[in-house]
Amino acid sequence: MDMEEIRRRWGAYVRTMPIEVPFDLDHFLPKLSALEGRPIRVEASYALAPGTGRWICTANEDIVQHDARATGRHRLQIIFHEIGHIVCGHKPSPAEVEAGFLALLPNCTPAALRHIAHRRRKPQHPDEIENEIEAEGFAALVLEEIDRRSGGAQLVEPTPGVRDYAEFFGW
Repeated sequence: MDMEEIRRRWGAYVRTMPIEVPFDLDHFLPKLSALEGRPIRVEASYALAPGTGRWICTANEDIVQHDARATGRHRLQIIFHEIGHIVCGHKPSPAEVEAGFLALLPNCTPAALRHIAHRRRKPQHPDEIENEIEAEGFAALVLEEIDRRSGGAQLVEPTPGVRDYAEFFGW
């Protein structure tokens, strides 16, 4: 999957998103939640590795956590990457489900969680890698749309580029 395919799949949707100028995430989230039909909550976490995020899908809401040290545009890139997983209809992998449980239940060990869930961690599959690339591209499209609506002419490309995403993480 490359950026052009992501643009074909998600460009029209992103152009209809309730992005206001100036952009305010706190005003945007309730509107996006209404579009998606589920509450989306964003919270900072110091428990995450620098520059990363996490999507926790619960029965009642989607929780997007981002590295609390990330600021500005980088923070938005992380948040919209995780929101990209939600909007694109991705399903959390077993490892992501485990990480989400551990975030919600910090005193539960991974071994205990696997015992409760009757599963072991599985290696990432090619589908999961494609999902990461798609979510990263979706985030780039959203930031590009924010720039366009605010009069900015610069196109946003994540660093590293979407095409290099899998290679960057060694997948």
